[in-house]
Amino acid sequence: VSQLRLGPRDFDDTKLLIEATPAKVVVQTPEQGFLGGNLELELIQRELITGHITALPVAAVARIAGLDERIDGVVNCELSAALTADLSAMTASLTVDSPAISLRDASLKQLHATLQMRDGLASAVVTGATLGGSLSLQANADVERLVQLKPADLSVISDLPVDALATVQGIRMQEAWPIIGQQDQLRPLRGTLSATFERGAAEQAAGNIAVGQVSIHDMRWNNELWSNQIRADIELSDRLAEVRRVSGQFAGGRINGRGKVTLDDSRNGSFEFSANRVSLSRALVPLASRGELADGMVSMRITGRLGNHPSGRAIVLMDRGTAGPIALANVRVPIDWSLDPRASTVQWSTTNASIELGGGRVVTNAKGRWNGKLDMNMMASARRVDTSRILAARTSPGTGYLDGTVRLNARQALSANDFNGVFDATLTDSSSLQFPVISDLTKFLKTVPSTTSFDESRAQGRFGNGMVHLDRVTLAAANVQVLAEGTATLQGRLNLEVMARTGETGPADKLLELADSPLLAAAPTPVALVAKANTALKDRVVHLRIGGTATSPMIRLEPGRQIGQDAIKFFVNQAIAFRDKNDELSFR
Repeated sequence: VSQLRLGPRDFDDTKLLIEATPAKVVVQTPEQGFLGGNLELELIQRELITGHITALPVAAVARIAGLDERIDGVVNCELSAALTADLSAMTASLTVDSPAISLRDASLKQLHATLQMRDGLASAVVTGATLGGSLSLQANADVERLVQLKPADLSVISDLPVDALATVQGIRMQEAWPIIGQQDQLRPLRGTLSATFERGAAEQAAGNIAVGQVSIHDMRWNNELWSNQIRADIELSDRLAEVRRVSGQFAGGRINGRGKVTLDDSRNGSFEFSANRVSLSRALVPLASRGELADGMVSMRITGRLGNHPSGRAIVLMDRGTAGPIALANVRVPIDWSLDPRASTVQWSTTNASIELGGGRVVTNAKGRWNGKLDMNMMASARRVDTSRILAARTSPGTGYLDGTVRLNARQALSANDFNGVFDATLTDSSSLQFPVISDLTKFLKTVPSTTSFDESRAQGRFGNGMVHLDRVTLAAANVQVLAEGTATLQGRLNLEVMARTGETGPADKLLELADSPLLAAAPTPVALVAKANTALKDRVVHLRIGGTATSPMIRLEPGRQIGQDAIKFFVNQAIAFRDKNDELSFR
């Protein structure tokens, strides 16, 4: 037989050896002469057919079906059939066996399939082993009803007159990751998956294809146990896939959910999911060691609609917890979200997200979009945050109450260097000299104790291109005032200029003589007045240059530098403020 075509494929020439007698006809192929395998058929008395195929390459069958996938393995088939005009009296049996069939990185082992027809009923049983587990399929159907089906009837699966039961048991999740190309990302995720789907009279009467359950047992990330069991109850019809319930444990908490989606091109549907008191430290072990990033019991609820542009709302709640070394309480973060799958874009917004921090409160409003790059606008405000209570270990350097705002924005950002923003913060009733970097100034301010309490400290600045620009940092106490400006990188490198004035302000302070001069408010301040101020301050102002890093600052004394008009105004105004405060106390 030459120019043989089966399906879309052409095959090499095939030789058939035919032996015919009045009792039977035997058809054979030479060694590996049938698609690479061996074929033998017998037709006995025109009614009984027997035959077998041995060592048939699965790749040849795949080519007939038009599949170009890399598939390996061989199958052996046994066939017997008693042909009659009456289908109800016809009997047939087909057995297929294969030691192993591989497709890409998946392997199906110990495949055994039987198809039988007897007494007008057709039945099929398939068993095998794959991914460390087993699978089985049983199906039964009325032959007469199957024969009466028209091609158009096959498009409505729920109407097919077939009963079936399909199960998979003990599938190892970690063996599935190479198949989907996630062997590196998901290698630590382990667990076993089992599923059962059934189609019987009840499902046919309800117009469903099947109902089933899928469960995951002993789910772990490396050695961290995430869940003993998660179960989903599923119902399938021609037009709808519905997850009627998801339930189980995850990271010490409970999860529940449900959802549905249409099976047409619109993929419309809805879902809701909740997690109650999930351990944040256990859930985040793929990102960091347990407790390193965050800890606490988190609850969340997310609802949404599916379709061409899925959207929904989520809310995250936590009573108490930590983010790194920072202690948090009464966390409430509402999020509105939407997806545009065609543009690979995620959008979100949050309004009045709030966190209790150090006995105070931080409120955040933000919106953003991610499509491989980040667009975002955010504003956060802090009110009466006690800095001594921010760190969970209760070892916060310095004390005081923090108030302020931060505005942050990004356009097509790929890293923290692409963010821009401004900040303005005040710290009242503080011991600012105990904070990092600032505490090193006490080496040059011999008369100022490190426990000095400041009435108010303030920092104003902006950041962008990976730099923090400190436009103005001020610390004010009766015996010391500090003014600083400069830059710092996000990696902690410093370039700061600091001026510190020491000494109590009193009636004999020559600096107060400048307060009554109207020329002080002039722009620019007259040179003579600047010179007079420098004379008054020369023995009480220290000029410092701070370099190095935040963890290892390098401070250099710069004597003899002139004091600019902005610094003069600051020191004069502080002298006035403390004079007025002392006068008020004396009056009382």
